[in-house]
Amino acid sequence: LAKLLNQKLASSMPISSPYTSIFKRIRILDSTAFQLPDSFSFVYPGAGGCSHTAGVKIQLEYDLLSGQFLHIHTGPGKQHDR
Repeated sequence: LAKLLNQKLASSMPISSPYTSIFKRIRILDSTAFQLPDSFSFVYPGAGGCSHTAGVKIQLEYDLLSGQFLHIHTGPGKQHDR
């Protein structure tokens, strides 16, 4: 999953901004989690909410000025943010 995300996000574009002369980086870090069909529980065990046994968490770190993703992490839905 992480490899697929890297491939899809590799074509990101930098922004044109007046902040580029002030800041070297503007980093944005966020994560999301969602449920998967129970058949994925052996790879992505969930947190157990709503009686689902499978879930995935994706955490991304993005540099707004360069348009590049600095960090992509995928893991089980029951894993806490890092």
